Amino acid sequence: MDYEDLIKNVQQWAVSKGFDDPRAQFMKIVEELGETSEAYDKKWHDELIDSIGDLQVTIINFAMLAGVDYKKALEEAWDTIKDRQGTMKDGVFIKSEDDHK
Repeated sequence: MDYEDLIKNVQQWAVSKGFDDPRAQFMKIVEELGETSEAYDKKWHDELIDSIGDLQVTIINFAMLAGVDYKKALEEAWDTIKDRQGTMKDGVFIKSEDDHK
């Protein structure tokens, strides 16, 4: 299944389940992010895979409920970062334009 179909399937599933509260879905993002962090920290690879997938589902659903086109948002983010210059410093990416700060 291609990514666009997967996004549509996730959105249709959310609609069929009656998801209608963007704030509740946002809070679910936070919960899933915590689970992702725990799985990563504890090196639970299978749980990490599950958590990353769940995190994606919650973000896709939040975007839909907030009236944001998920694919377009991702494309815009890519367009913003694809040519970004910078370096890693202590595990943090420092954009060239922020290097002087």
